[in-house]
Amino acid sequence: MFDYVVTEFSPAPPFVLEPPPRVPGRLRAHALDSHSIVLELPVDEDGLHSVRSGSFWKGLRRRRRRFEEVHGPWRVRVCTTPTEVATALPAVRALFAERWQGHFTSLPWHTAAGFAPAARALTSLAARDEAALVLLECDDRLLAFSCLLLQPPWCYAWQHATTPDAAFRPYSLGTQLDVATFRWLITARPSITRYDFMLGDDAYKRDWETWRRPVFRLFDQPATPLGALRLATAVVGHRLRRELRGRPRLHATAQRLRFALTAAPSSRSRSSDAPVVVGHPT
Repeated sequence: MFDYVVTEFSPAPPFVLEPPPRVPGRLRAHALDSHSIVLELPVDEDGLHSVRSGSFWKGLRRRRRRFEEVHGPWRVRVCTTPTEVATALPAVRALFAERWQGHFTSLPWHTAAGFAPAARALTSLAARDEAALVLLECDDRLLAFSCLLLQPPWCYAWQHATTPDAAFRPYSLGTQLDVATFRWLITARPSITRYDFMLGDDAYKRDWETWRRPVFRLFDQPATPLGALRLATAVVGHRLRRELRGRPRLHATAQRLRFALTAAPSSRSRSSDAPVVVGHPT
């Protein structure tokens, strides 16, 4: 569920940060999937400002002023208790579904049924101070969120989304939320010193990068001839998908086809709100 973060809800995640150990009776392989970009959190506000240029901070403040001139003030709210998290999760799911509508995603959050396991996990982890939600809201409308997993000294930015509404694009809401999250961690969670952006090499992550580490996809099958065949097929398929990532047009076409195939009705009956997206994005 949580990529490579081990919890009681993901005791054997599909990704690993190191080559896996041998297991008797199993065939195992690993292949590079992506990188994890890490920010070493500064100890105070001055340290945070030193990470980026003065023009960056000036531009961020200017975009917030312009936002408030047009839309009114926003607020950043951090949900840490099970009640707060459970209350906020329906809006989180709705924004995720809006943001990724028509796209193949790794999570079946487009439906309430598909979202239920993550909702239970996040609420339970929040009871032990191991999960939090950071929300950016305006007039009771959720515009951006980040789902955090807290395992000191690490904070894992597991999932996030920003509204696709074009009216809000000029204000860098995703970056505004990231900065608010860093500030909250620095002041309220000093035991957390590393912020892991998790899977992906996006430009906004590289802008904060202190260092990075490779992330591997883990493949595991029984030690049988059929298991060996399935293992080899899975590894080859994974490498082909990685190759597609370096070819944007071909990758986009493959994603659209993949989404269309997974969203197509099956031969058996299926309710209208059944999950339509599964798997890991390529």
